[in-house]
Amino acid sequence: MLYDKNRNKRSLGEYYHMHLDAMTNEELHNKSDIAAELAARDQRIDELTSCVSQSPKVKITYCSVNGDHPMAVPEPTSSEVVEVDDATKLRKYIEAQRDEYGYTFKKEKKRFFGFDYTSHAGGVKVEEYRPPKIKKL
Repeated sequence: MLYDKNRNKRSLGEYYHMHLDAMTNEELHNKSDIAAELAARDQRIDELTSCVSQSPKVKITYCSVNGDHPMAVPEPTSSEVVEVDDATKLRKYIEAQRDEYGYTFKKEKKRFFGFDYTSHAGGVKVEEYRPPKIKKL
């Protein structure tokens, strides 16, 4: 069953009232018209959902040791967000990159000082990309 006849309408708050007002103002009384509007919204939701789920995005942060001090700590030098659907492709992509000194990165079996990949003079952190929250002023 798609619809819950016993749904608590009060729990839907403003969503319910907003749609009820819109349907009244637009004179949507016919089941067919209401179904068409719901179908259009479902279709849009599916489109947006598939866009998000089809291509997982990861943030790659490249770090480099700046200086020759034995206690020098790798610092972020650049980052990028990539869409990836295959871990092997991601690994090949990162291992083809070079650090600031021309060294390639190698995948670590376990994270090494917080890095997923390391080179002679730096490291790479890979994490799920989370878009920033944008505040509207």
